[in-house]
Amino acid sequence: MSRSLIKRRSLLQQLGAAAFLATPVFRSAIVEAQAKAPLRYVAVHLPSGVSMLNRNSDLSVKGSSWDYDHYLGGLKDIQSDVIIFNNLGMPTGNVVSSYTELEGHGGGMRTMFTGDTNQRSGQVPGAGSQYGTISSIDQLLANAFGSNTKFGSLQLGAITMTNGNPEGERCIFNNGTAIEPVEDPKATFARLFPGATTPAASSGTMNVDPKATAELIALHDAGKSRLDQLKAEIMAVKAIAGTDEQSKLDLHLTSLRELENSLPQIGAGGGPIFQGVTCAPPNIGNQAAPIVGVEGNPVDYIQELGPVMLELMYQAINCDLTRIATFQWLSTGDNSIFPFLNINQTHHGLEHSWPGDDQTKAMYDRIQTWLMLQTSTFIKRLKSTPEGNGSVLDNTVVFVASEMWGGHEHDEFIALVAGKAGGAINPGRTLDAQGRAHNDLLLSLVNMMGLNVTAVGDPKYVTGPLNLG
Repeated sequence: MSRSLIKRRSLLQQLGAAAFLATPVFRSAIVEAQAKAPLRYVAVHLPSGVSMLNRNSDLSVKGSSWDYDHYLGGLKDIQSDVIIFNNLGMPTGNVVSSYTELEGHGGGMRTMFTGDTNQRSGQVPGAGSQYGTISSIDQLLANAFGSNTKFGSLQLGAITMTNGNPEGERCIFNNGTAIEPVEDPKATFARLFPGATTPAASSGTMNVDPKATAELIALHDAGKSRLDQLKAEIMAVKAIAGTDEQSKLDLHLTSLRELENSLPQIGAGGGPIFQGVTCAPPNIGNQAAPIVGVEGNPVDYIQELGPVMLELMYQAINCDLTRIATFQWLSTGDNSIFPFLNINQTHHGLEHSWPGDDQTKAMYDRIQTWLMLQTSTFIKRLKSTPEGNGSVLDNTVVFVASEMWGGHEHDEFIALVAGKAGGAINPGRTLDAQGRAHNDLLLSLVNMMGLNVTAVGDPKYVTGPLNLG
């Protein structure tokens, strides 16, 4: 048998017959060349909770619509990547809700992602630090690790200013300052993708370990050397291949070029860029900025705005522009109506009146299910994006939570997490928190992201991290 034929057969065996039908290929070459994939944190606010399956039942996650046959239907086919929590308390929400200027809505927004009661009461909004020193956990993470990427964190949202009370509009805080989410797609696009080009290397100021950088460069160069070897082997086989096989080999050469382009770059002090092969500025269409809300404001444009803002957040993560992001759906006590869902009652009214009759409950459920379906689509985008031997979702934790439900209640916290956080989370189950405060969940999340602290928020309500592994 000729040496040419042996080489040809050998390469075919390395590629595998099925590989000829797919592009890109040689994912293992990327894995060899990259450092360990980074961890990512995403928080999503679902406004004002869920309903009970039986309208007359006491509030309990176990008997609610927070399941895969109702609100979470969009996640049903990937429930192996999700943990649903029940019997998880939110006592800090009850404490802050008792402050002079607040009730359940504002109290929940201030504590949902902070777990903190260190806030001043009786302050006039906009008159200074009425939020004390509170920080949401995304900002704790951004302050610690944000210099690794171009944007330390990203705060996006859809229809977040239609509550007449500003105290119910914000859920993200940095040392007592409320952060307003951006909900202008054009402005977000221009900020993330100036000139609609792929992101440049990080310009962060994090101190880099020279030895680790040298090792990364060596891995990077070794990866390119391996790709060069594979390209040379393909060219050698192509010279003796038939016409049909030559076109398939051309696909492999194209794939190798794509893989070479996606090898990590060394940033200017910020470490490697982990840019996915599908990184691209999304098509946002002819989007207009939302109208600042008034009472009973119809929000038909949320149909386009919400998915577009989520797609911008996805590509910001996929292009490694940020590894920490939050998304706020509406405000709490929101006064929007939803004509596109054939609903002309306000969200605020429905979130309190759903126990009254089946028709009202059905309207509320349609809104909440729609919001969760869009969120599920975002989570599935992470799931379908390859990274190493798995997906971006495997190296991410997506935290979805509500600030309150029913009659301003915080006794049981509505929450789920999706993703594996690099293996720290063992998903695919419902976790009974046995009445522990949600501070323990917040602590678990920051710990698995690499922040070595022993308490988050008010230490009075911290017993220790929940075991999510």
